Amino acid sequence: MANVKKITIDWNMTGLTIYLIARREADNYRLNDANGDFAVNPADPYLSLTEDPVIKGRYELSESRAVWGNGRYTIAIYKQAGGSPAPVSDTIIGSGDIYIINDIEVVVDAAISSRAAEETVAKEATLATVVGYIDTEITAIINAISALQTDLGDPSADTTTLYSQLLLVKGYVDTLETAIASHEAARAAMQIALIAEHDATQAAVAATLVINVMSATKGAIQVSYAKTGGTVEVIKGDTISIPYGPLGKNITTRKLFFAAKQALGDTIYAIAVKEITAQVTDFTTFTGTIPLTSAETSLTPGAYYAAIESRDPDGVSQPVEEIRFILKIVEQIIL
Repeated sequence: MANVKKITIDWNMTGLTIYLIARREADNYRLNDANGDFAVNPADPYLSLTEDPVIKGRYELSESRAVWGNGRYTIAIYKQAGGSPAPVSDTIIGSGDIYIINDIEVVVDAAISSRAAEETVAKEATLATVVGYIDTEITAIINAISALQTDLGDPSADTTTLYSQLLLVKGYVDTLETAIASHEAARAAMQIALIAEHDATQAAVAATLVINVMSATKGAIQVSYAKTGGTVEVIKGDTISIPYGPLGKNITTRKLFFAAKQALGDTIYAIAVKEITAQVTDFTTFTGTIPLTSAETSLTPGAYYAAIESRDPDGVSQPVEEIRFILKIVEQIIL
């Protein structure tokens, strides 16, 4: 039986029709919703996501009809506008990668995994050589002891011959001890290498894992909606509006402000404090957008600490941080 592969996306609107297209990167085959298999031209490549009845705004899909082979799979998620899926005109609201090993989703970088596998193979080969050498020395010791026993039973054997045989046995034992020490050193080195590869894998995944779940108003950009603990990716120099919310509380009598810093302790703002009260789009759920100009996003590429703050009507007193997130500025790649 195939394992369950679960895909989830959170959105700040309920009651939407959401679907996805899943592609196997090894051969560019797409998942066929008709039978759960991958095909070059599937009859129905659109898989519907279902909104959670309790966690409103969370859309999910569980797929377990067939075993997925090892490798990388990419997911594109769309918000359906018309009566049927139309990726050409529908808005893409999310994308991501899934790595499968033994029909189980793993969080790992394929290149790092390959390096770890190569390191393991190399160390196993070294250990096999050492173990083979130990086997040879043990055989030599057994043969030497057998010869010694033969000499002890022979009255013609003199003391010199016996002493020579004992020295031979001692030499084999010393060689065996050296081989065992080499074996232990090689095993320890392999453990250290694998631990280092594991740490590198975790660091690489943490540095590259970005989940995109909402489109900005400029169609060519994919960004996350601003939420505490989240990351929003923006192309340097673009003019965009970043969605946020819901805030989860009533701020009707307060004003909203936005700003960004390169470091939390900085006294100089990378994006100066600006009021965004007018950009609240829904006073029921308290959602809205953060408008950023080309000049404001023309920052040195990197991560910035960004926040939305509410204040009293005078725009100064009783400041409360409502949302803090990472604003990531990236260079545009021209293909």
